[in-house]
Amino acid sequence: MSKRFLGVIGVLWGGGILLFGTSNIGQVGEGGAYTAGQVMGWLFGVAIFLAGIYYLAKKPGNSPE
Repeated sequence: MSKRFLGVIGVLWGGGILLFGTSNIGQVGEGGAYTAGQVMGWLFGVAIFLAGIYYLAKKPGNSPE
């Protein structure tokens, strides 16, 4: 699988997580575990989004992938 293709998937998936996470800002959970899960999910979305951007911006090398 091409790294560019994986980069596109990362940007779309991470962007979707971030978009969904920011649209639920007004909703407050009833416990610490729920809030911690939301924060970790949002951080996971940021990581996927940034990794996707990295692979899209990276120049293709001479490798046969």
